[in-house]
Amino acid sequence: MVRVFTVLTVMTIVMYVLFGLMVKEQLSEFTSGYIGGKIPHMQNLFQRSFFFQYLTNYIKTLGMFFVKGDSTFRTNVPVSPHIDIMSAFFIILGIVSFAIHKKWKIFMIFSISLLMLLLPSSLPSHPFIEIPNIGRTLCIVPIVYLFIGYGIQLLYKSIVRFSRLIAVVSVVLIMGTIAGLNMYKYFIVYPTNLPNDNKPYGLSIARYIDLLPSNTTVHLTSCCWGDAGQPEPKAIYYQLINQTNRWNIVSDTFVTSCEDINDIHRAVFVFSPLDKNIVNKFQNCFPDGILEKHMDVPATPYYSLFIP
Repeated sequence: MVRVFTVLTVMTIVMYVLFGLMVKEQLSEFTSGYIGGKIPHMQNLFQRSFFFQYLTNYIKTLGMFFVKGDSTFRTNVPVSPHIDIMSAFFIILGIVSFAIHKKWKIFMIFSISLLMLLLPSSLPSHPFIEIPNIGRTLCIVPIVYLFIGYGIQLLYKSIVRFSRLIAVVSVVLIMGTIAGLNMYKYFIVYPTNLPNDNKPYGLSIARYIDLLPSNTTVHLTSCCWGDAGQPEPKAIYYQLINQTNRWNIVSDTFVTSCEDINDIHRAVFVFSPLDKNIVNKFQNCFPDGILEKHMDVPATPYYSLFIP
């Protein structure tokens, strides 16, 4: 046991050193901006409000298992618990298994590890709406699986005394039920919570652009008109099959008037469903243009104007 802890300690120190070197090379990224904003300031650490907010966040994070989970659609069916009801039952049974077999030392190691790993994700510097967060708590997955496994093992050992066949069938049914519950959640329920009924504007626009001649200049008049701010220019660019000479989709400013265009030879303008006035304006400027209405999302179609 001492040897194991020694090896783990050395590995931890090495990882901290490597991480420290990475921080040193990109210090500005860790002191400001998106990442820096999530690191608590030293002067706040000793304030009473910081402690109470931390405790509130931590309790909320613990509730993600059985009560209320991540509210972000990107990683979870919004606010649904992160663990299905069958797995939740076997987590409790796993704890009972540790108690029955008196494996308190192992139980304490895993329990304390789990509780400590949740600390960074509960920091008050995170926006309250982002707590709990699946992405920031991903590190606890092996420990959670271990507790579930111990629970299933306890049931198996209890049944196998009477019938090995029934014990094996029971485990297969349990694993099948857990798999079925999660497949239903993420393949049936999850898509219904995605933006615009799971219709990706960015992919649709990218596929349309790929059909155009490679020397066609692409201009966006706006972005982010759909649910959850889609499509973003990068979401269009990175889904192009042919990205040659297309970086301007990301780098250029949005075109809002005919005067913004210097070269109109072989170009295409992509309009938001909300830009009907701009569509009419550009049609008047370029009467030979081919206007197309894209019905990928019938309720909010977007438009394109191709200039041959």
